Order: sequence, then C-alpha cells, then structure tokens
Amino acid sequence: MFNLRQVGLLMGLVLALSTSVRAQSSYQGFGYYAATNGTVTITNYSGAGGAVVMPSVINGLPVATIWTNAFNGNTNLTSLVIGTNVTSIRYSAFANCQTLAAVTLPASLTSLGNDVFYKCGLTSVSIPGSLGSISQSAFQDCGSLASVTIAGSVTNLGIFAFGGCGSLTNVLFQGNAPGQNPDVFYDFFTPYDPATVYFQSGTSGWGLVFDGEPTAF
Repeated sequence: MFNLRQVGLLMGLVLALSTSVRAQSSYQGFGYYAATNGTVTITNYSGAGGAVVMPSVINGLPVATIWTNAFNGNTNLTSLVIGTNVTSIRYSAFANCQTLAAVTLPASLTSLGNDVFYKCGLTSVSIPGSLGSISQSAFQDCGSLASVTIAGSVTNLGIFAFGGCGSLTNVLFQGNAPGQNPDVFYDFFTPYDPATVYFQSGTSGWGLVFDGEPTAF
C-alpha cells in the first residue's frame, strides 16, 4: 500500500520519464520537444552539417527556442539559417562551433543568452533590430569576426560581448548609441579589438570614442 507521499514521488518520476522521452523526438537531424506553450524547442543537432537551414515549423508548431548548448562544439556546421519563428537562443547554444562561418539571425529574435556564439568561426554577423540587448560574451573570442552590423537601437551591450575578436575592424550601429558595460571590445588575454565604430546620420548619443574604440560618421 502506497502512502500519499510515495504516490506523489511516483507521479513525479513518471512525469520526468515522459518529458525525457518527449525530448528525444527528432526532425531532419534536429532534436526537439514540444513545449507546453505550443511551441517547439530545439535541444540538439546530429545532422550531417555543412550549410544548414533550420525549419521554422515542426509538426505544425513554430520553432521558438534554441536550448542551452544545443550546438555547442559542433564542428560540422559551415553556415546556418535560423528559423524565422525563433525568439530566444539560450546560453552557449553555438559556443565552440569553430567551423560555423556564417549565421542568419531572424527578425523574430528578442533574446540571446551569455556566451551564445563564444569561440565561433563567424566572419561577419548582422544583428536584427528586434534584439534589444546583446548579452555578456555573446561573440567573445570569435577570432575571424571582421564586421558586425547592429540594426535598430540596442539598449545594452554586455561585458566582453565582442571581446577578443582580433580581426574585428568594422562595427556599424544603425541606431542610437546603446548603454554599455565596460570592456565590450576587450577580454583578459588580448588587447582591445582593432575596430572602428561607425554610426549613421540622425542617430544620437555618440562621441569621439565608444568603449575605447574610435567612432566615425
């Protein structure tokens, strides 16, 4: 005879097991689960790699989230187009993807986790205007990253967001000057990036330097 506490533990175990089984679903090499809010979360990728286009919808549900470490350490990806319904990319989702040279971020994106593209092989990146904040170490140590375009007006740049990007020469802001933490373009082991920060006419808040980098109209 089970008491109420034991029954509760058993029910919790059954729920955990069912969640684990649900998380093993796969579509075109993308591991995923259907969240309770009617969206899909990508949890991992085991496909062949190369130039990959992520589905925007799986089984009729929008792909809204890329989970923590989903692609971390993948050395098969060369380029990735992220699904047009993705709103959130979690912590370290693409960290250490050293062969990932190009990524297309969707206009739906509103949240980036810390270290999301840490030590990736990106050569350039365009950040959509839907993203209001660029998180801590988001692109840190992307040694091949040469140019960045930031649409809209981000409200905050996290510490080391572009630190250690030794090839970074051009950063174009299309909106007003953002708030910032110190050392956006710096890390502990390398000097400041060799970047020039460019801004457009009609925007405000810019001075002669931005976080130690020269600015230009």
